[in-house]
Amino acid sequence: MSAPLQAMGGLTTEQVMGDAGRMQLEVITPEDASDMLGALYARQRSRNNTAKSVYLQSMREGHWRVSNDAICISRDGELLNGQHRLMAVVENGEPIVAWVWHGASPDIYDILDNSYARSAYQVLDCPNRRDVCALAKAIISIEDGCPLAAALASTNTMPRWQITERVESDMDNLQMLVRTSINIKSRTVGGPRTAFGVALYTFGAVVGGFNPEQAVAWLEEADVTTLSLTRTIQKKTATEGKVPPGWACAALLLFLEAKMQGKERRQYGRVDETLERFTRAYREAVMP
Repeated sequence: MSAPLQAMGGLTTEQVMGDAGRMQLEVITPEDASDMLGALYARQRSRNNTAKSVYLQSMREGHWRVSNDAICISRDGELLNGQHRLMAVVENGEPIVAWVWHGASPDIYDILDNSYARSAYQVLDCPNRRDVCALAKAIISIEDGCPLAAALASTNTMPRWQITERVESDMDNLQMLVRTSINIKSRTVGGPRTAFGVALYTFGAVVGGFNPEQAVAWLEEADVTTLSLTRTIQKKTATEGKVPPGWACAALLLFLEAKMQGKERRQYGRVDETLERFTRAYREAVMP
């Protein structure tokens, strides 16, 4: 356990930090933020609109919290750390409270942001938490109007709190989809579990009354028709080494569609056309 400053002879924060400057909680107004942004450190990294947007959404939706990640101002008054948060403050037009480190040495710049950021799944305590968070993230994107292919992309980013809130509010459904996806993956070769989960979620929204667990029962059947998904994924894995998420999602969607219609389907359509078709069908089914 760390010791209070009194244990060091009653020294003040300023005395302990010495030449390192001072750290204090401050109310930062949009005007303050603009002034800080006007004095960027010469080696400051390029601005990233995605990073700014994450902070901006957090502030607008009331999720901003004070953390230990301080906005750093050098001894020369230059901004070393915090430009994206300050950009968000300016755009949001409302003040925030944050720690500000005044008088920091420019030498610290090389070690800023080198920490291992916590992913959404790392702050949750539930079974299959990595899969549950990945699926929640994709579903949120689909609900926000994102095409299926883009929702499955690894570059798809959103605030951690948005994912954890969805998981906590829809835990049972997400866990059921993940368990079913794991079962499907165990009966096929390759294919990301999240892609199977997205296919089950989308198909269920388009086809009312569909039970995702029915997909597992269909795959357990031994006839050639129901095993076509397995054989097709095996072929894709053999030629490319792995199955892309969009491809696996499209394959399962078409498999489910064929089974629901009682048809045999051995040939699968183009992946992009399939995902676009089901994206349109989803929007028609659930969006105003």
